[in-house]
Amino acid sequence: MIRNRRLYRGIIMAVILISILLPVSSQQASDRSDDILDKGKDIQLMDIQDQSDEPDAPPDKVQDQSDEPDAPPDKVQDQSDEPDTQPGKVQDQSDKTDEFQPETVNKRLSAPNTGQLEIIAKTGAALYLDGVYIGVLPFGKKAVLGDVPIGAHTVTLSYGKEKETKSVMLVEGMTETLYFTWRDILPVNTSNGFIRVEGGGLKLKISSGGSTKEKDIIVGNFIMSQHEVTHRDFLEFLNDAPVSSSGMLNRNLMIILNSADAAIKYSKKFQFVGSRIANSIDTPVIGVTWYGAVEYCNWLSRKKGRDPVYNIGGSTVNWDRTANGYRLPTEAEWEYAARGGSYIRGFTYAGSNNIDEAAWYKANSGNRTHTVGRKKANELGIFDLTGNVWEWCWDEVIKTDSPVSLRALRGGGWKDSETDSLIARRIDAYPDSSANFYGFRLAASERLDTFSGFGEIVVKTEISGKLFLNGKYMAVMAKNEEGRLRNIRSGFHNVEIRFGGMSVRESVSVKKNQVAEVSFTGSKNVLLPNSFVLVKGGAFQMGSDSGQYDEQPVHTVTVENFAMSQYEVTYREFLEFMNNAEVSPQGMLRGRKVFNIASENAAIKYDRKFYFNSSVLVKSIESPIIEVPWFGALEYCNWRSKKENRYPAYTIMDGNVTWDRNSNGYRLPTEAEWEFAASGGVLPEGYPYAGSRNINLAAWYGGNSSGKTHPVGLKQPNVLKLYDMSGNVMEWCGDWYSTYQAYKQDNPVGPPYGEYRVIRGGGWNGFSSTNRITNRDYGVPENGYNDVGFRLVLSVF
Repeated sequence: MIRNRRLYRGIIMAVILISILLPVSSQQASDRSDDILDKGKDIQLMDIQDQSDEPDAPPDKVQDQSDEPDAPPDKVQDQSDEPDTQPGKVQDQSDKTDEFQPETVNKRLSAPNTGQLEIIAKTGAALYLDGVYIGVLPFGKKAVLGDVPIGAHTVTLSYGKEKETKSVMLVEGMTETLYFTWRDILPVNTSNGFIRVEGGGLKLKISSGGSTKEKDIIVGNFIMSQHEVTHRDFLEFLNDAPVSSSGMLNRNLMIILNSADAAIKYSKKFQFVGSRIANSIDTPVIGVTWYGAVEYCNWLSRKKGRDPVYNIGGSTVNWDRTANGYRLPTEAEWEYAARGGSYIRGFTYAGSNNIDEAAWYKANSGNRTHTVGRKKANELGIFDLTGNVWEWCWDEVIKTDSPVSLRALRGGGWKDSETDSLIARRIDAYPDSSANFYGFRLAASERLDTFSGFGEIVVKTEISGKLFLNGKYMAVMAKNEEGRLRNIRSGFHNVEIRFGGMSVRESVSVKKNQVAEVSFTGSKNVLLPNSFVLVKGGAFQMGSDSGQYDEQPVHTVTVENFAMSQYEVTYREFLEFMNNAEVSPQGMLRGRKVFNIASENAAIKYDRKFYFNSSVLVKSIESPIIEVPWFGALEYCNWRSKKENRYPAYTIMDGNVTWDRNSNGYRLPTEAEWEFAASGGVLPEGYPYAGSRNINLAAWYGGNSSGKTHPVGLKQPNVLKLYDMSGNVMEWCGDWYSTYQAYKQDNPVGPPYGEYRVIRGGGWNGFSSTNRITNRDYGVPENGYNDVGFRLVLSVF
C-alpha cells in the first residue's frame, strides 16, 4: 500500500516540485545485540521513623546520606532547584543599597593584610567563598566581601545543579571584581502550574493617558501561575463558596452573569454554557470583578491549606503581607514577570517581538478569547501575559475625579490593538466593575525563614524510589509505603521521590507542632525532561469512518499515561547522537544504517565529524530530522536513554527488536498513543488537524511549505502543547502496520510481526486529506524518507 499511496503523492508533487522530490533508497539489515543496563536490586524500604529513645535532632544537624560530604552545620546549601536564603546573610530586597556584607566573612576575617572582593552576577544564586557558604546573591544586587585575606581565593555561584567557579588573586588594599554571566536557562516548572520568579530590579514603564513614565523598582522572589484563571477553575469556586445565584458574595459582585457574553449560567448550580466570546471551558474566565478575583484567592488558599491573604470587610480589602496564600500580583511583579524577570531579553511583548507569536489580540483573535497557553510562553515559561484578557492587579489607582480608588489591569486583551498589548500598557477600572475582557492570574509571596519551631511530615507514596527533602537524600521508599520525617523546621519544604531518571515533587507547608502530609500517587506531578508534556491516559474512539479504508472501523481504545516530546527530533539533536555514538561516515552503526547520508536531501555531511550542511528541503538545523530509518530512530532512543541514565527501551539483535515495557527510557509512540495525543488526549478538540480546523494554522503541508521543511514549533500546537503533529514531517511509530480490528483494545501495540512499520502525521509535501489526524501510512523500517522523522515518548509509571 505504501508504494501505491506514496507513489501517487510523489507523482503529483513531482509535477509541482520536480527538483525537490527524490526516490527513496532501500537499506540492508544486520545488527548485533545492544547491551541493556543492569537494573540492580529490588528497592527496600528504609524506616524513616526514629526508633531510638533520644529526641530527634533538628534538621540542620541531620547527617546527609548522599554520596557528597556535608557542609558544616548552618552552612549546608539546599541542593534543590530553589536555593533558600538564610537569616542574617542577605539584605532585604526592598529599600536597601546594592551591597551586603555577609556576617560570616566579617566575623572570621581580620582587617590587616586584606583586600576586598566585589561579585556581580547576571542572575541570583548561592554564593560561596573558598567553599564556605556566604549567602544568596539576588538578581540585581552586588556582593562586596571586605577584609578578605590577601592571596588566592575561589568564588563560586551555585543555582540548583548549575554552578561556576572563578579564581582570583587578592592584593592588599585592592578590590577585585568578578563578573558571572554564565547561566541563561529557563527555570523548572513547579508541579502545580506555578513558576518561581527570582526577584530583582528593573525600570518600570507605565503607559497611561498617552504618556509613559519610568521608575526604578525592586521586587522580591514570588510565585506566579503559568496561566490565567480559567472558567473551569472559577466554576469550582462559584459552586463551592456560598456565591449566590446572582453572582454575589459578602455583598460584593463576583462575576457578571446577565451579559450576553457571559459563559457561565446558574441552573441549580453554576455551569459553563459558552458564549460568542468564550467557547471553551479552558479559556480565561471573563466578566469577573476585582472583588471576585480576591475572593477566589482566599477560597483557593483555604482549599490548599494556605493562610488567606485578604481581609475583606464589605468594600474594604486589606492585604496581610505575612500570609502565604494566593493573591493578585502587584503591578511591579506583573511587569517584572512579563519582561522575563531575571531572564529578560528585551522583548516588546511577553516572550517575543512578534505579537502574533505571543498574544491573542484584535487582529488574530477572531473576536473571542482562546484556551490558555496556546501562544508562546515568555522567558519564564509563563503564558498569555500579553493578550487574551486584561489581568487584575492588586494596586490602587487614585484619581482626583473619582470618589473611590480604582484598581489596575495589565496585559491587553482579545479585542485590543497592538499598541494596547505592549508590556508597559496600563488601564484601570472600578473594583466592582467587570467586562468581557477582564480576567486575572494568581501570585503568592515566597516566605523564607519566617516560621519558628518544628513539625513533622508524613510521606505516603504509590511510587518506589528514593526520598529527598529539599534535595537531601533521606531514605528509600517502596511502593505503597509510608514514612515520617520528624523535627522538620517550620516553613515550606520540597518533598521528592526520585526513580530512574525521573522524579515527582510536592511543596508542603510545615507548621509548629503539627503534622503535614504529602502523597504521591502514580504519575502525579512527574518532573519531565525539557519540552516534554504529560499525556494523561484515557479512552477514545480511534480511526475514522469517513477516511481511507485502513482508518476503519472506528473502535474504542484505552491508553495509559505517558509523556511525549512537544517537538519532532531536530537535526541539532540527531547530530549530537551521530557524533557521539560511533556512527560511521556512511551513516552506519553496528552494521545497520541509521541515517541515509547519501541522499541529496540529507542536509548532513561528514568531514572528520558530522555537521549540518543544509539542502533544498532543509534550511535550518532546528528543522525535524529526515532520512532516518525506523532502526535509526530506535538507536537514537537507546543512545539518549543511556546518556541520561535511563534504562534503554529496546534490545536490537539481528533486526529483531524487543521493547522492554518496564523501561523508563525514550521510545517511539505506539500508533494508539500517537493518535490519542494528536487529538488532544482527554481534552479532545474534535479538529481534523492537531490544534485547528484550519490546516494552515496547524501544519506545514504541500499547500504552504514552499517545498521544504521548517523549524519545529512555528505552527499552532494542539491543546496538549504538541507541535507539528499534522505537518512538517510524518513520524515513525513503534507498531507493525496492520488493518484495524473492531473490538475494544487496551494499550494496543500492533501485531507481533509484519513487513512495514506505521507512520503517522502529515508531511511538508502532503495534501490536506493526508495530513488529517486519523490518516495512516507505513514504511520499510530499513529505509529513510525525505518526509519522515520521529518524536519521542516516555512511559510514565
